[in-house]
Amino acid sequence: MPDTRDRTGFAAAMGGILRPASWAAFVLVLIVILPGIVGAAATPPGQTAGHAAVGEDDGACRIAAGSAVLLDAATGRTLFQQDPDKSIPPASLAKVMAMFVVLDAVRAGLVSLDDEVVISAEAAATGGSRMHLKEGETVTLDNLLRGMAVSSGNDAAMAAAEHVGVSVAAFVAAMNAKAALLGMERTVFVNPTGLPAKGQTTTAHDMAVMTREYLRAHPKALDYHSQTRLVHNGVRTRNKNPLLDACEGADGLKTGWIRASGYNLITTVKRGETRLVGVILGAKTPDMRSRENLRLMEAGFTALEHSLTVNEALPQVAVPEPAPPPAAKKAPASKKSVAKPAPKQAAPKKAESRVVAEISDKRLTVVSDVPKSGASVKPAVKKADPKPAAKKSESKKSDPKKAAQAKAQPAAKKAEKKPAAQTAAKVAKAEAAGKKPTQKAESKAMSAPKKPTQKTDPKTTAKAESAQ
Repeated sequence: MPDTRDRTGFAAAMGGILRPASWAAFVLVLIVILPGIVGAAATPPGQTAGHAAVGEDDGACRIAAGSAVLLDAATGRTLFQQDPDKSIPPASLAKVMAMFVVLDAVRAGLVSLDDEVVISAEAAATGGSRMHLKEGETVTLDNLLRGMAVSSGNDAAMAAAEHVGVSVAAFVAAMNAKAALLGMERTVFVNPTGLPAKGQTTTAHDMAVMTREYLRAHPKALDYHSQTRLVHNGVRTRNKNPLLDACEGADGLKTGWIRASGYNLITTVKRGETRLVGVILGAKTPDMRSRENLRLMEAGFTALEHSLTVNEALPQVAVPEPAPPPAAKKAPASKKSVAKPAPKQAAPKKAESRVVAEISDKRLTVVSDVPKSGASVKPAVKKADPKPAAKKSESKKSDPKKAAQAKAQPAAKKAEKKPAAQTAAKVAKAEAAGKKPTQKAESKAMSAPKKPTQKTDPKTTAKAESAQ
């Protein structure tokens, strides 16, 4: 169905920023009527909306986050605050204000929840958390709001902004006008998604004020924020609000995270007739965000029940400890790196004892081949064989002594066949004749008394010579 709405009057009313004539009446209602309603209903006597009255908790009992605020939704009274005016990027908490503006437009009759929105290429291409919209498909405005609340869909927020405003810039201008109307003095929106943008900032106090007025104006919005699952285009996404399953009475509201902000969370819990609104900004981990928000909520209800302050109730609240930071998982890796060198140090000792044993078994006297302690041993080491060693020593011609000894071996073999007594007689006869005995005969005579009948193994003799 083509859009036939007038697109001229609102631009004149808002200085060329926003869209049709129906918007002019809508914004005039926001600017002229609502300030009196908000000022009268939201602020108890003697108290600035969202800020603690004199004597209230001042954060003496700390929450593990950048800032925190706890409000009584019925009275607007601040039950707890910790650095409430600290500037922190809102991240996806900006989508709450975007939904606020869309629902205001629905209530004013500018748009309908049944409107069929054609998804633009720009909206479908928006990154970050997504509802998984596709360019050219048609989605109702109601489903886009569910995508913003459950999937935290940046693509859904862009599509809704394009449908309600002439442009995304015009829609963001309406968001900032609404923030000014609510007294959110330290909040500036740059986009409807909460994606990182220069100058986009808020505070825990401003988010608490916005949430309280949002629920007062559109209580049925909790139907979106309490939904835990959404399936679109075959993709299932889940609501990341951890308190929906962990805290009794929790029925909203919104999570947010970008690197610059840390982990943010707005929570609302109703028990009996009491509803509390809690805001935590800048937690270091998702688990810390969940734990501290649960702790704050439980302390709030305990304080109201027993007439205590939240600071007095916080130490009495027992909640599960958060999981350790991801950095602690690196510890096992360091243990492995320390254990690796151990086998390398033990290896040389095993190799040394093995080589020494081999040499001892073969009765070799060569000690230069035995590795010293800590020296490396080549894997190609083999057991020594006496036969090849003897052959190598015999084949070396460069050593004249060994060559002479090798020539003398045949003569020695013949001499070994004769009795030792005959050899000694020849030596004595030669001395009587005035002749010197030969070196061979002398050596045989000297060895004769020791082994008169034993034959000498030429292989053993060769091995002993090579050792010398």
